[in-house]
Amino acid sequence: MKKSKLIISILIGLLVVGVVSAAMVSYLSNTAQVTLDVDSPMTIVFDNEGNTDTLTLDVLGGDTIEYTTLAKNNAENSIEVYKVLHEITSDGYWTGNEM
Repeated sequence: MKKSKLIISILIGLLVVGVVSAAMVSYLSNTAQVTLDVDSPMTIVFDNEGNTDTLTLDVLGGDTIEYTTLAKNNAENSIEVYKVLHEITSDGYWTGNEM
């Protein structure tokens, strides 16, 4: 009888220690809350009035259009890019060549 009471007491003690330690972990664990706004590392706009990100043109089929884009580096890091030149050949085929 004494042995069974001892085993039950040990099991109850372990259960109490487990519950208390679980409660302390949630109490002692440091948590941080942050509100964060993530912006694009670069902004690309058209070089038109107001430098907007929308370009509206009145064109007809076969018209040649030219436009310039501006890129602003919003990050404090280097942004590696390469330019691609798109041409329409006399046969009407699109080509893309790195500059």
